[in-house]
Order: sequence, then structure tokens, then C-alpha cells
Amino acid sequence: MAKKLHTDIESTKKNFESLFEWTSAERPWEPKSKAWYVYYSLFFLVFIVYAVFRGQYLLMLMIVSFVFLWFIQGATPPEESKHIITTLGIKTLNKLFKWRSIKYFWFSLKGNYAFLHLDVIDKEFTTGDRIHRLSLLVDPNDMSKIFKVVNRFADYGNQQEVGYNIITRAVNGEYIDIIDFLPNDKEED
Repeated sequence: MAKKLHTDIESTKKNFESLFEWTSAERPWEPKSKAWYVYYSLFFLVFIVYAVFRGQYLLMLMIVSFVFLWFIQGATPPEESKHIITTLGIKTLNKLFKWRSIKYFWFSLKGNYAFLHLDVIDKEFTTGDRIHRLSLLVDPNDMSKIFKVVNRFADYGNQQEVGYNIITRAVNGEYIDIIDFLPNDKEED
């Protein structure tokens, strides 16, 4: 008996369906003013001078490298990415994250930005059950629509399950509770 070396696309088309898609920047970004560069240059210059006077040339080199990379990132606008929620999983950055590999999803707000966070167990990147967090920018007006679609396939993680703490809040922003997505009793009247 011959082994099947390909997937029959026609047979999978009826099972595959795009449920929601959006395009967003790869990361939050706002244009920086000249004053921003001047203030941070002076700030880091103090640390560089301190490192030189202490004879810590390696530390000075590390600070200069960090500042260079940080300024380049601040000056470079992010590229646009297309995200597609399908019946098989979420396709983003040219990779499909299947529903079985998504342990939890949750939303957060940080400043003017809204994020869809996916806690993914991806065997391609690690062995065991190590979780990776994938954060996608979303339009705050689309959060309810995305919640309704993704909630059919994955669990919404509570603060304990997603490891929400002071550091997570500083990095990812304010956690949005699942209650905010459930219908109000007042709306039904």
C-alpha cells in the first residue's frame, strides 16, 4: 500500500474557514520628537560617564549598545502584519498556531493599545510544557468580536492562569476580565 505524501486540499477546504481577520502593526509605536532623543541621550550619558570613571568599560559598551538599539527601534516604524482566525487556529507572522497548542487567551489595554495575548505551548520552540506568550495588537473596538470567535475554541485565562502580576501589568498593560465581554442583564431588557 502506498503512503500518502500530501494533503488533499479539496477535502480540507470544507473544514477550513476564515472566521475573522485584521491587520495591525507588529508592535506599538509612536513617532519620537527630537526632544525625546536629546533627553534620553543626556540621561544615558550620565551612566556612560559614571561607567568610564569607575573603569567599567564593558558596562559602558553595553550601555552604548543598548542605547543604539533602542534609538533605532524608536526611529523605525513597525511593519504591518495580517492576523487570521480560522477554524484550525490563528495564523499570524506566517505561522499557524493550532487551537490545541493555545492554552489560554486574554486581552489587555496599555495606553491607547489593546492586545490579544495567546499563551501557546509550541513544541517547535521548546520541549515539555513551556508556555510562550504571543501578543497581537488589536483594535479596541474589535475585542468583543474577537472574543466571541476565539472563545469557541480556547479558554479565556483568569489572572492566576496567565500569571498576571506587577511585572506582567507593566509589560502587557491592564488585564481585562472575562466579565467585561459577557452580556449585561440590563442590555437584555
